[in-house]
This record gives sequence, C-alpha cells and structure tokens, in this order.
Amino acid sequence: MADILVGTTKGLFVLEDRGGRRFRLKGPFCDGWPINHAVGDAATGRIWAAGGNGWTGAGVWRQTGGDWAVSQGPFEGPRRCGLWPSTRRRDRTGCWRVEAGLSF
Repeated sequence: MADILVGTTKGLFVLEDRGGRRFRLKGPFCDGWPINHAVGDAATGRIWAAGGNGWTGAGVWRQTGGDWAVSQGPFEGPRRCGLWPSTRRRDRTGCWRVEAGLSF
C-alpha cells in the first residue's frame, strides 16, 4: 500500500502506511495553509501541495526530505501556479492543482 495525502483547510496531512491496515498520521504541514491538491513525485521523492486563500494568496508548497517550503522558484507569488502575470501575492486566492514530473 502507499501513503495517503490529505489536503484540508488546516494544512496537509500524510497518512503513512504502516502495513496491515495501520496508518500513522503526520502533520499538519504547509504552515496551516488551506491545501486543495497534493501529489507525490516518485522520481524525486518530493511531495507537492497546492493551495492558498484570500489571506495567504496562492502558493505551491514542496517537501524535500523533512523540510517544507513555499516554492520560491520562477513562480514567486501568484505565478507559482504558472497562470497569472501579476506579481502581487494576493491577486489570486488559490492554486487548485499541481502535477508531478513537469519541469520549467
């Protein structure tokens, strides 16, 4: 079986598979941001989470090892979702989907 990623209004939680129908709850992650979608990238071992709201703005979180951070790459601010030309962080209220395996 595999781990289960659960996006909530209180952050991202991971149900870690312990075998035999047993899971261990880990989290919350992403500093309590609302998370709309999360995906694991088997090629890199990273977990990506998309979310945000009217207060935090849109954002894509990434987990590498045990550390979580809002993506600071070329998609800083609302551009993190790759959709909007504005540079103001709160111009958009959320990011609804991320896809593993894409590179820019």
